[in-house]
Amino acid sequence: MDRTLIFGQRKTKIPSFEIWLALNYRTDEIDFSPFNADEVLKALCSVLRTSKHLSFSYAGDIQSLIDRIGRTFYAARSMIFLSGSDDGQQVEVFEYVKRGKTAVAHEFASPFGQKMARHLLTLPQEVHLVEDVDKFSEEIDEGFRDMFKKIMEAVGKERVYLIPLRLLPPDSAGTKGPERRAGLLLLQEIDSSSQTKWNKLVVESLVTIADHLAKLFEVESLRGRLEAHESEDPATGFLNRRGGVLAITEEIERSRFFGDRLSLMLIHVDSAKKSDAPMGAAQAKAVLTAVSGVVSSQSRPVDVICRFGHDEYIVALPRMSREEAVRVAQQIKSSVGAALLNVLEKGKQEKHGQSYDGDQEGLKSQPLTVSIGIASMPEDGNKFDDLLSACHELISEAKCMGGNQVKSRS
Repeated sequence: MDRTLIFGQRKTKIPSFEIWLALNYRTDEIDFSPFNADEVLKALCSVLRTSKHLSFSYAGDIQSLIDRIGRTFYAARSMIFLSGSDDGQQVEVFEYVKRGKTAVAHEFASPFGQKMARHLLTLPQEVHLVEDVDKFSEEIDEGFRDMFKKIMEAVGKERVYLIPLRLLPPDSAGTKGPERRAGLLLLQEIDSSSQTKWNKLVVESLVTIADHLAKLFEVESLRGRLEAHESEDPATGFLNRRGGVLAITEEIERSRFFGDRLSLMLIHVDSAKKSDAPMGAAQAKAVLTAVSGVVSSQSRPVDVICRFGHDEYIVALPRMSREEAVRVAQQIKSSVGAALLNVLEKGKQEKHGQSYDGDQEGLKSQPLTVSIGIASMPEDGNKFDDLLSACHELISEAKCMGGNQVKSRS
């Protein structure tokens, strides 16, 4: 009789478990306690099903999963170490412990604990079985041995398995490249007696779970980087046009729902038309850095900043009246010139008194200014398009007056 394993939207036929077992193991060498073959399969499927909607960006999901693994496999302790960033410098640790056991996840929160966690992620081999702590400590760098022994003393005398979350990216030739680690599973048996030791089938099921979690972690990491690339402007670190419009629209909807005030600020870098010389790469970069730095320094953490165009920025100011927004805009306008002077002074110091190149001289001959239009809700509208249209009209008025203006419909 065939069995069907349902995972996601795919249904995979697997043969009778007894036939599969006979092809892969010598049953006379396996002790199935504390599980029989059917229970191992059910436990494996249970965890795989609950992990298919796992979000590694939400700590509650990861904690729920590690709790489930611990309870499903009758573990005294289950822990997961995850590389929380692309460079692997931050390791997040989640832990499930059975009642009566001492939690140790907090030991990895300190800077030294983080270093040891990163070291554990680099240990070779697929599975480490820790039965003799002193003997296993020889595989760990000498600087971490004392802390490892201290933690294992709190963990208890039951056997511990360390199972890596392995990532094996294919190289350009289509073969497997060097192994990378997304994290580590630490699992402890519930009892040190021989009657309840995990058998080979249980351990290989846990390895399957670790490999599955590693693939999920990689997919979600790639998706997170893609979303950041789609919504972030790499030159300034602000939201780009696409991400900014979505975030500002949400702020406007929230303000409208709660009846709060909101002001929208459109900042436009005035085109320097006093000279026919085109703006060079160094000059354009200096302009971008100067304006972005001022806008960022004059904004609150709750404000939404968006690079809307090549020389335009939008700032959404929740719970800020028109009068307050005008004061902030005046500060931005007056600070832009000072920021540019700092850029020029820094360039002078870096060149140790040498003459400026053409781009830097252009910054002197073409003074940098900005024009700012401010629209507020509800006076200028309750939708993003209405507020943006009002800002564009005000920017046009400012340009007609020679630029370097702050305009609002007061």
